[in-house]
Formats: sequence, C-alpha cells, structure tokens
Amino acid sequence: MRFAQESEDSGFIAVPIAEAVLDTNVPVAGLRSRRGASWRILDLTGREEVQMHVTVPLALEYEEVLLRHREAAGWPR
Repeated sequence: MRFAQESEDSGFIAVPIAEAVLDTNVPVAGLRSRRGASWRILDLTGREEVQMHVTVPLALEYEEVLLRHREAAGWPR
C-alpha cells in the first residue's frame, strides 16, 4: 500500500492511497459524463489519489470497449 502525506496544523500524517482495478464500464461511463461516480473515480486516478492496477489483457479490453463506444459517445478520432 502506498501512502500520501496530508498536512495538519502540527505537521504531516500518512494517508493511504486507494488502489483499484476498474471494470471496463467505469472508463466508458466516466468519459461519457462528468456528473457521476465513474467520472469521480477517473478524476481521482488522474490526481493520483487512487492508484489504478491494470494488466495487459485488461488494457486491451479497455481499448476494445472504448473504441466500440467512441462513435456512440461522439468522441473525436
């Protein structure tokens, strides 16, 4: 488990960084709308508050699913 340091009046305390493996529906939903929990998870991942674990097969699945949803979501090429 990794830790981040969070400031307090008297110094710093260790705060654990959340770790996650995301199902493919999370990136799809998060990229389609910035209003839901999926977007929040992606945002936290981008700010390194959540550490995402990905295997090669999972990365390939993300790619396949996101490419399939690209046209329906109106994402540019």
